[in-house]
Amino acid sequence: SATSSIGDGSAGEEEVEPQQRRPYSDNPDQDNTPSGEYPRSTDLNGYYYGNEEDMAAEESVLKRNFLVLFSLVMLGLAFGIKSAQAGWQLPSFLALGSSTYVNAPWWKDDLEDWVPSGTPQVAKFVFLVGVEGAGHHMFQSIYKESPAMEQLEDWNIFPNDVERLHYALYHDVRTTGGLFSAPCPPTQEAMARGAKMEPDGKDLLEYLVSILKDVNAKLNVKHTENPGTLPATTAIALNSLQPHESQRDEDDHSFEHSGMMTYPNGKETENDNEYGYGCRLLQYPNLDLLYKACDLAGVDCVHAVIFRDAHKVIQSTVDNRNFEGKQRQIVTLTEMLHIIEAQLQSHPNRLAACWDFDSDMAANSYPVAKLFGWNRMVQFSNFYQSILGTPSPLTPEEKLDIVPDSLRIYMTSMENAMDRLAATCDSIYQDSPSKVTSF
Repeated sequence: SATSSIGDGSAGEEEVEPQQRRPYSDNPDQDNTPSGEYPRSTDLNGYYYGNEEDMAAEESVLKRNFLVLFSLVMLGLAFGIKSAQAGWQLPSFLALGSSTYVNAPWWKDDLEDWVPSGTPQVAKFVFLVGVEGAGHHMFQSIYKESPAMEQLEDWNIFPNDVERLHYALYHDVRTTGGLFSAPCPPTQEAMARGAKMEPDGKDLLEYLVSILKDVNAKLNVKHTENPGTLPATTAIALNSLQPHESQRDEDDHSFEHSGMMTYPNGKETENDNEYGYGCRLLQYPNLDLLYKACDLAGVDCVHAVIFRDAHKVIQSTVDNRNFEGKQRQIVTLTEMLHIIEAQLQSHPNRLAACWDFDSDMAANSYPVAKLFGWNRMVQFSNFYQSILGTPSPLTPEEKLDIVPDSLRIYMTSMENAMDRLAATCDSIYQDSPSKVTSF
């Protein structure tokens, strides 16, 4: 990296000037990413470090492109003046481009004035809401084997386009490049590579909106090419696709930095200069921001909610994965459950499904399965049982082994919060226009 090559002036060390940064090449066949750099598709700022000769060549191309663009702008202005004098009108496609997109402020409340109308909402973007340890990896398994995933892979929308969506929401290293992760500073390594110390919320929102529009447009093309042979919508999971450490392929780094986007998302670390330390409580999804982006993009977005025995959540996150100390984790997740309940109440019309992960029947997850294109109950039930089996409830003795009696008062509060979330979800689901019913 640039920082590691700079000497401190001591004897025997050669001082090296820090390298400059320049945009990535637009040529997808040219691998100009230095060893260890982040993938091009995940970089909001679009910078990497290069040498001075490359920089000079790039500047020459940029100057040439600027002159061409300047000439076109001047021709456009001349045409506009002539049009006004002669009473001409711009072609409709040019008028759409100038009035609908260029002049539309992102903060404009009246979306009908500028969001393109008539674009079919063939993409259904699905976000799974739940505390860490509630069952997001099971959600991932259901999605990756679903008909929706098969379509996205056949159309080359997965993994690249879906990964771009995830990183636009969350990045656990370059944190200020994700809408949800932005409250926490990026790592020192990421800042050395050009990551911003402070986020630009408008840029982050605009970036997410552009990807949502792009993915929906690509799906619309595929649905148009295959009339009558596809479901009305194709579901795209907006979170929970980071592979478990035991399942990661050393040659495939897809979704490596996206986390599962749980409440909260990410571990504490020892180094207070690195992501997470002292900032973990701010690392959780914000449905207000997500649905703002969906509305601006004119796309269909919904959420499903997952809940689970609170003791099993603590067992998963503390005993099995050591995310946090036991008392701190119980208190943290209790507050996260309160936040989730408030977010559900703020967006009742977006609720698609409530999923009790402890249910001993696959039928409890049928609405989630239907979101992802499963349409045969027996087929899905067999698949579900093959990867989960039949969960058994914890005995009082097992619960005491997980949470000692000295922490019972805190654990009771978490259990009550989980029960309230389940009840709130079931109540909202009954009247939600977005709900998905069982088979």
